[in-house]
Amino acid sequence: MEAIRLMRFFSRNDHGGYDPEFLRKELLKAKLKIENKMGTFKIEITAVGGHGVDREVKDGEIVNFFKEGNQTPDAIAKFMELNLRNSGCMIDSATITHWPGQESQVVDDLITGKRSGNF
Repeated sequence: MEAIRLMRFFSRNDHGGYDPEFLRKELLKAKLKIENKMGTFKIEITAVGGHGVDREVKDGEIVNFFKEGNQTPDAIAKFMELNLRNSGCMIDSATITHWPGQESQVVDDLITGKRSGNF
């Protein structure tokens, strides 16, 4: 997207033609800006209360994170995943783990919606 914008707005010289050297320099600057913003990060939140919507969904089935409205912890986590994706982040994984470390642990994948485990 940045490259297209640069080509459209910055590559014309004063005579209406294209200046390849100017374009090359601007593309290099844009690439450096993008590369400086790239890097892996991880967000971890541990909380208590109100989690676990769509509890009748079984292992391997798809969860409706908004079944009980958009203010549940599950819906808010899904919104966060969507907002990060829409901001340009490449998301490797995003999950909600209910009762982590317990025998009854249930994991909901925020990207695929797939549930692992049963309530």
